[in-house]
Amino acid sequence: MEIIATTTISRVADVNSIELVGDGFSASLASLDSSGVATFNLSSNPFVIPAWGEKTLSLKANVGGYGVAVSGDTVKFAIATTTYQGAVSGTDTNLVTDTEANTMTVYRTRPTVAFVGPTASLTDGTHTLLEFSITADDAKDVNLYGVNLDVTLTDNATATDLEISDITLYDKSDMSTALNNEVATSTSGGAYGVTTTVANSDFGASDTSLSKSGNILLLKNSGSASSTLDVIPAGQTVTYVVQATVSHSAQYDSIIARLADHSTSMKNAITWGDQTSTNIASTHVKTLPTSYSSLSR
Repeated sequence: MEIIATTTISRVADVNSIELVGDGFSASLASLDSSGVATFNLSSNPFVIPAWGEKTLSLKANVGGYGVAVSGDTVKFAIATTTYQGAVSGTDTNLVTDTEANTMTVYRTRPTVAFVGPTASLTDGTHTLLEFSITADDAKDVNLYGVNLDVTLTDNATATDLEISDITLYDKSDMSTALNNEVATSTSGGAYGVTTTVANSDFGASDTSLSKSGNILLLKNSGSASSTLDVIPAGQTVTYVVQATVSHSAQYDSIIARLADHSTSMKNAITWGDQTSTNIASTHVKTLPTSYSSLSR
């Protein structure tokens, strides 16, 4: 089997320790050759697929350390040729497949997001809209630059408008220190409005409809590279709480919220950094969007 790597890493030979892994099977090579090709000769250690059966074969690679592979570099593998042999015929057959895998992007660390809650009753006053945690990979700290909430207010009272204001992000271990100083909102997938201070933030005010859906973006100094919301230490987990003041709630009203991207073209459920690159999109954070929290009455 011949594997070809397409990469922007400075020295392709530093994509190393190439390994094929299957059910009870493994084969490895020390590195790619100078052309970026890994050729596995499996004649003495064949990967056997039973008649009318199916097996999965995975390809793994160990990318060179930082300095060889830097943030934003990409790696993509493709199966160029495959040789198989029937157990009865004993004849080798070559297939030129050129089957490509997804392009993988290299970063120095990665965040993992987990939904925490809440599911609770809705009344006027200060409430937790969403609680979630972020875990940094052991390799490096994770910088957090922005958090985007997908929010729906369902307002069943016509005399007043269900509204949330003073929308604030906290580290749960320190509920006296706000992490964001700015908020921007959008409605129904539209563009964000003018960024406001936390004290002037609101969602749902002066809304004539019975419900409102949109996005709430929490930032510090417009998400500049020098103004992180927080830093999650390598190998550790930090739990975050988004709180807001609820006004004009009534029977059968509800609020749901989750971490989610603004749109398919704006991947900002979280924007993060790996100590080299800043404001990395949430494209590769596989645990997003989170589940919805729920406040109801």
